[in-house]
Amino acid sequence: MRTILIMACLFGATMAHAEKIILGYTGVNEYMAAFVAEDQGMFARHGLDVQLQLMPNGGVIPGGLISGSLQVGGITIPLLLQAAAGGLDLGIVANGSVTEKTNPDGSVVARTGSNIHAPGDFIGKRVAVSAVKSLYHVMFRQYLQDEGVNPDSVNFVEIPFSQMADVLKAGQVDAATTTEPFIGRLKAAGIAYEVVPFTAHFPNGTVSNLYAAEKGWAAAHPKDVAGLRAALSEAVAYIPDHRAECEAAEAHWLKLSPETVKALPFSNYTVDISPAQINAWNKMALTEHLIDVAVPPETVLLP
Repeated sequence: MRTILIMACLFGATMAHAEKIILGYTGVNEYMAAFVAEDQGMFARHGLDVQLQLMPNGGVIPGGLISGSLQVGGITIPLLLQAAAGGLDLGIVANGSVTEKTNPDGSVVARTGSNIHAPGDFIGKRVAVSAVKSLYHVMFRQYLQDEGVNPDSVNFVEIPFSQMADVLKAGQVDAATTTEPFIGRLKAAGIAYEVVPFTAHFPNGTVSNLYAAEKGWAAAHPKDVAGLRAALSEAVAYIPDHRAECEAAEAHWLKLSPETVKALPFSNYTVDISPAQINAWNKMALTEHLIDVAVPPETVLLP
């Protein structure tokens, strides 16, 4: 009993002196590892005091990291490359999720009755993307190009994920590139149907979402960075065999009903990221004119 009390006191003392880490994320389940690490006490076990904060969109996260209102942010890799190329000192804490052909995490859906079924059917159509030059905008344009369709022949409209259902239902757009939980909601409501999971077009291991931090903060907090990676790694290992617990975390942090999350597939979670994975995105980012010069992987991979 005395040993337990001593350990509890030491743990409490550690947490009492831990600086709060605000981790901003967007409303997609690609950040499941962070949800699980918080709910299952993995962050706390590594001496971290993490506060998860849902953000309105990924575009505000780089600014939050630079200003210090966020210490860690879940962002897409094209956004990270754009920020780094634009002179923002951001680095990668850990990978978050990757694409897999057998479990694609992004699809293009079409409005019910739109009669869109093949790549060529998108010509002249209005397709919603969460943001111009966003992850799915870039990947879908690349997909169309690889399928022999000029992406400039498609009219892309910037609509937040949360508003895509309304604009599809109203007929203001013909299709949308989106992810879970939005795909499941659109299909269940009869608003749209899935045309193609276009992320399956890309090689397995193509990075989609990751965790980033401002380099100065990371350099001043190496133990926190190591702790974050360790906790996220634990969560990634935990997820496959604990579906019920992970669904509960997803429902809580994405503000969804338990019934809704049961129908949603999980993404492909990982923590490791390689220079080759970053360079694969450099190539796409250059093709789409997101950046003018490639971002050297070593400049964004934190120690």
